[in-house]
Amino acid sequence: MEYDNYTQAITLRDELAERLDMEMETADDSVYQALADLRIALVRDIADRGTQLPRLSHHTPATTLPALVVAHQVYGDAGRDADLISRNRIRHPGFVVGGNTLEILNV
Repeated sequence: MEYDNYTQAITLRDELAERLDMEMETADDSVYQALADLRIALVRDIADRGTQLPRLSHHTPATTLPALVVAHQVYGDAGRDADLISRNRIRHPGFVVGGNTLEILNV
């Protein structure tokens, strides 16, 4: 499974670990040990791969600007405007409303 960012990976890890914990509460001994081993492997794998993932951060533009300009300000690359638009569900790429906090990737 591929993850977009560290937060996404950790959120999924926590959800899956919690589900495994719930299953372990009612499992018999042989199944319990298999679920416990799976939980350990899951947590280790996601932790290992998560260290390489970009972290989420936030940016609040002071004024309303086009997504191209905000992407250039944040990333130094106007070509990353599509990620900015989709990640923040921006309705019109010509108008990223100033004063609104945007989710960005620290890359």
